[in-house]
Amino acid sequence: MPELSSALVTGATGFLGGHLCGQLLERGVAVRAGVRRERPSTAALARAGAELVPAPLDDLQALARAAHGVEVVFHVAALASYVAPWPRIEAANVTGTRNVLAAARRAGARRLVFVSSESVTLRNADRVEEDEDAPYPRRFLDNYSRSKALAEQEVLAAGGAGLETVAVRPPWIWGEGDTSVLKAIALAILGNSFLWLGDGSNRITTCHAANVARGLVLAALSPRAPGRVYHLADAVRPTLRDFIGGLCEAASLPLPRRRVPYSLAYALAAACDLLRSLGVKAPLMISRPYLIHLGRTWTFRDRRARQELGYEPVVSLEEGFGRLAAWIEQSGGLRPALGR
Repeated sequence: MPELSSALVTGATGFLGGHLCGQLLERGVAVRAGVRRERPSTAALARAGAELVPAPLDDLQALARAAHGVEVVFHVAALASYVAPWPRIEAANVTGTRNVLAAARRAGARRLVFVSSESVTLRNADRVEEDEDAPYPRRFLDNYSRSKALAEQEVLAAGGAGLETVAVRPPWIWGEGDTSVLKAIALAILGNSFLWLGDGSNRITTCHAANVARGLVLAALSPRAPGRVYHLADAVRPTLRDFIGGLCEAASLPLPRRRVPYSLAYALAAACDLLRSLGVKAPLMISRPYLIHLGRTWTFRDRRARQELGYEPVVSLEEGFGRLAAWIEQSGGLRPALGR
């Protein structure tokens, strides 16, 4: 399998983008780190050897300049929100992806690797050992899932005429450097507002950020990847209770104990989603996709990535929890690590 010479990473200052840039730099790839604004991670990327370039998703000219001469474009940047209004989500995730595709083609890139999401098949039902051939739902429950599905379809349809395209669907991305999902969980636990939907025995699919980055690199290298969609996953599918328990232990947080029936919580979330769709502020920051991920089983097969890309997780759950604990300690504790 050939090596990469150069790459542009959109969303390079984000959690996954930072891990991906780190792995590319370790492989000797000339990395252009696409940034939208100055963040604490910007200086770290520059020190690591990345070239910082402006790459706002709404500026096709800037994107084309950022992609000029690179071999592969990794499109990682996205607005990840289940409650943001459609115009914002569409602009970032659909129109933004369209602009990145156009820029990659204009710049002469060989391949574009798109970070999609398992949410493209999200529905209020268990998804057990689902593979990449599972259909999109007839009606999407939220704007984020809809936007990722639309963007994924555009990416795959754009392949050809000199530009190869690949879509990768990570599940729950976690690990050291996460100041988003871990922060939300920590704040809920510290605020005594975290509730189990049932007993937490539902199985989920996770993928440490280092494993996702590894899969993205392989998707950029493999001759079998163009036109394909890939799930990535950690080696095991933990129960939600076991995974949250591991996060709590790593972060020195108490394990939540309170429960609420899934049906009741889902009804409340549906009401909040309805209010948002009408332009009314919802009284609770909950949404149906959040509850589905906390209360349903969602496990995915990564067999295709293993067989076609040679993908293997490089970080186990146990090692990942250890790395997370070490990062929190090195940051001076949980609050400094999470930025508050």
